Amino acid sequence: MEKIEDLRLQYQDSLFELQNMYGILSQKAFKGELNLTNVKRELKQTIATSASNKAEKIILNIPENKKAFAKQVLGGKIVSLFKDDKNFTHIKFQKLQYLAENCIEADLNWNYYRQSAGPYDPKFMNTVANRLKALKWFEEKKYKFYSLEKNTQIDGYYNNYFGQNNQVLNQLFDLLKNASEKFCEAIATIYAVWNNHIILKQQFNKEKIKHDFFKWSTRKDIVFNDDEFEKALAWMNKNNIIPTGFGQLIKEKAK
Repeated sequence: MEKIEDLRLQYQDSLFELQNMYGILSQKAFKGELNLTNVKRELKQTIATSASNKAEKIILNIPENKKAFAKQVLGGKIVSLFKDDKNFTHIKFQKLQYLAENCIEADLNWNYYRQSAGPYDPKFMNTVANRLKALKWFEEKKYKFYSLEKNTQIDGYYNNYFGQNNQVLNQLFDLLKNASEKFCEAIATIYAVWNNHIILKQQFNKEKIKHDFFKWSTRKDIVFNDDEFEKALAWMNKNNIIPTGFGQLIKEKAK
């Protein structure tokens, strides 16, 4: 059974790489940047780029009774890294949390709903500030976080729960350091739409992803244009921020 599982994971990784390469080549073809006379060379370059950008992901096994606390720890780590970022709003916080959980495929009591600004966990976002204060890690005042006396505890808990995926998470956080709230919203929403398609066993279709992105909420047509969508999707392909069908379909908006 262990050998079968190892083989399954190898095939899953191979499929993931093929989907990633197809997405990158599709972007080039759409922009007229793909030289059809040198497809083999283009493919080799794509494989090399994908390999250099790939960080090893290790599937975590967090006990059910520890998931809520582990989620707070991840949130606390995000706050510690981004609290001085002028773009660190509640929207950016939630999008970073969503992307982090999905990039390492960590089921931390999965509870994401469709909100106008992207995937949203109301239970987490409505309690995180109070939880961080109760732990004496951070206090939020006027939408800004300030360190409390026990915030140094975070790294110990974080390394215990997520240390095996430090490379993946560090890469994500470095990429989105100082990124705007708007850009993080675009990335997280595209990721959620694309991930929904994979769960539904739909083949990669950029136009369908684009359609569902703008149909996510009326806000998307107001805040984003076609070029911003294209740039966000190209950025995801370039940096290997590619969904795998982890988790569940995003729920409809919470009542």
